[in-house]
Amino acid sequence: MLTFTGETSETWHVCRAHDRLLKIAAVRSRVQAAPAVDAPVTFKCRDCDQVLDEVNQPCPICGSGDRVITAGDRGVAHEAVRLRVKQGEKGRWIVQINAGDNYTRDLSAWGHRELTINREQNQYSEVIELYEGSSIVSTAKLTDHLG
Repeated sequence: MLTFTGETSETWHVCRAHDRLLKIAAVRSRVQAAPAVDAPVTFKCRDCDQVLDEVNQPCPICGSGDRVITAGDRGVAHEAVRLRVKQGEKGRWIVQINAGDNYTRDLSAWGHRELTINREQNQYSEVIELYEGSSIVSTAKLTDHLG
């Protein structure tokens, strides 16, 4: 199922190979969000707090030469976890869940991704919710993906 912000949802039933192609084509067709703009450097008079256009000139309000320079920067952290469930101490895992922030080059976007592979119930599920509002849900039998 594909859901884009402000549009109706669409449900498609396709094989794994076409699932990936559909995700890429659909997300590339969406309107790209504008990149975040970093805060500009600003100059103010230290005495009267007047914003200044010209740094090397005295303040036009109070005549002071003292300045306050303000610059901004930001940091972003992303996290994800992986959980595997086993039966007994030996053997392969039967359930794997990956969840958290994810950047995908195919979709050219950051979002929250939850991938669940359940070998015991032969189920595959992937939910991608991009931070700009679009979402993609893929579910299938696990054996359909391995063929």
